[in-house]
Amino acid sequence: MGITRGKNDKVDSYRIGLYGEEKIARLKPSKPLDQNILTLKQLLSFRKRLVRENAGLSATIKERQHIYETGAKDAVVRIANLKIRANANHISQIEKEIDHLIKSSDSLSKSYRILTSVKGIGPINALMTIAYTENFISFTDPRKYAVYVGVVPFDNSSGTSIKGKKMVSYIANKELKQELNQAAKSAVTHDPELRAYAQRKIENKHYKIVLNNVKFKLILRMFAVIKRGELYTKDFRTVA
Repeated sequence: MGITRGKNDKVDSYRIGLYGEEKIARLKPSKPLDQNILTLKQLLSFRKRLVRENAGLSATIKERQHIYETGAKDAVVRIANLKIRANANHISQIEKEIDHLIKSSDSLSKSYRILTSVKGIGPINALMTIAYTENFISFTDPRKYAVYVGVVPFDNSSGTSIKGKKMVSYIANKELKQELNQAAKSAVTHDPELRAYAQRKIENKHYKIVLNNVKFKLILRMFAVIKRGELYTKDFRTVA
């Protein structure tokens, strides 16, 4: 607003309107979220909650058995086991709902089949990628998606001076990044090309940085196979 003196509702309304007029050429109207994508996000979120709850209950049982040397008849252990079994049943139901949702849509089913052909990308990573890219509509550039996930670091410099090391964004989607961690570890184990790539990098870089590099490679592969509409093969090539 520059240098201003005084304010009231009328002046504020004018300034907001002026701001809108200046930015209107750059603004794009948002589209309603596809109902299938919205439902998929909700199902994945609830499944994650149940999985975390079961992990917490399992930890409670182990701690109690270790510290108090309790058995299966202990009230806390017994109730925790009952809740774990109930949650496991609910998780199975949620996964059936997700499976039905994916199969009911040709576009979602095709994307899911293509993504899971990439080594390291399992069912959950494929589903979450579909959900948070809105089946690759809201994200069409793999590098922008990598920024959203928190895989690509940013410079922190001014002129010729560098202020600290490169850092990834603190507002990245940490849930997606965490899931990609497991995908990257699996890919390094089962994909000879990525294993060789990681071994070369690890000579000069920290393990976490190398893992980030592998995650970026996986993102590039996912977007490449979707763009081509082809299953991933060992001869598949992407431009990094």
